[in-house]
Amino acid sequence: MELYQLKTFVAVADEGNLSRAAERLFLSQPAVSAQIKALEEELGVILFARTPKGMEPTPAGRVLRDRAEATLRSADDFLHQARSLNGRLTGSFRLGHNTDPEFLRLSRLTQAVSQEHPGISLELLISNSGEIRHDLDSGRLDAGYIYGESPHPSVETTLLTRSRLVLVLPPQWAEECRSEPLERLAARPWLWAPPDCPFHRAIASYVEERGVTPNKVLAANDENMLVALLKTGKGACFLRLDRAEALATRGEGQIWEGGGLEISVRLAWAARRSAAPLVTAVRACVRRAWDLPTESA
Repeated sequence: MELYQLKTFVAVADEGNLSRAAERLFLSQPAVSAQIKALEEELGVILFARTPKGMEPTPAGRVLRDRAEATLRSADDFLHQARSLNGRLTGSFRLGHNTDPEFLRLSRLTQAVSQEHPGISLELLISNSGEIRHDLDSGRLDAGYIYGESPHPSVETTLLTRSRLVLVLPPQWAEECRSEPLERLAARPWLWAPPDCPFHRAIASYVEERGVTPNKVLAANDENMLVALLKTGKGACFLRLDRAEALATRGEGQIWEGGGLEISVRLAWAARRSAAPLVTAVRACVRRAWDLPTESA
């Protein structure tokens, strides 16, 4: 079994189509098909079901796809470790971000990486905290920004800041709602986050402590979607204070006056790759972008 076969396997699984996988790998379609067939024969496992719509990974294929991705990342780490011994780092780094780039200081980060490690190519991918944890485990991401504590022992994090969350009411609601008790507001429509989102856990604890059960009408794991729904009057939701204040300034939302809660903002990476040179280098650049001290050895 060769690494190029694993790369082909991952490409076909991602694309679901031999032609698109061939374009991605700069190979011919017959070459891609032959590599998949050879890999299946060597493993003794059927990786794909050939369907009219394309290549559908079998249950075994889905399991092995993540292991293949992890193996490829380990090979990359080995290469980068060797190159770092000569004082140079090269390679791509996939970084997931769960909210707006300005808040996460991504401009400062890209500048720091460009200046200090010009051989590293950053790939910024929009996601959410729940998906980022799984993508770190599978190797689809090298690191990612998340809200809340580490979601699993397989993920390590570093604290960047703490953000205040406040309840924001639609602009269509009467101004008097801003000072209403939470118990009365709970009967109105609320926008919520799905269970795997740290916002969900933090906000659920907040309302439970106050003996309140909100009227949840919609759930979304995208802050921009929540804001769009809020602005059109679909319901109230919790947002970061900076976003809430910007909406209030534009007359697109009202901040409830009853208080709020805090949630941490962290950079996360797979624990097994904590010492990988690329992960270490980008982690240091992230800390500089947030004006944080260098990590202790």
